[in-house]
Amino acid sequence: MSDFKVLSSQSFIKIGFDANGDKIVPGKPPAMPPDGVQFDRRRHGGLYDRGSADSYYGRAFSPHWYPLGTCNGPKITELTPEERREYAAGYNDNEASGDKKEWD
Repeated sequence: MSDFKVLSSQSFIKIGFDANGDKIVPGKPPAMPPDGVQFDRRRHGGLYDRGSADSYYGRAFSPHWYPLGTCNGPKITELTPEERREYAAGYNDNEASGDKKEWD
């Protein structure tokens, strides 16, 4: 979740939020999410989300997740077997649904 604050007609400051919903303060590292959050299927950047997104966009099977949300913070690629299964569930569920990005 993020917000934009208008400074002038041509400049914006992006105000971000960390994994706990707190505003990110410049110079202060964002809070890391609690353990187990990678299994929350509603969370952007979680294992299931990344698997389904990779399938949707026609990307290769490449298990990973982002603890601070999609493309925010470190990309986690060293996974446990359980985490790999969760990513695979997202990937395989999307493959079975046939929901793919149409590149026009």
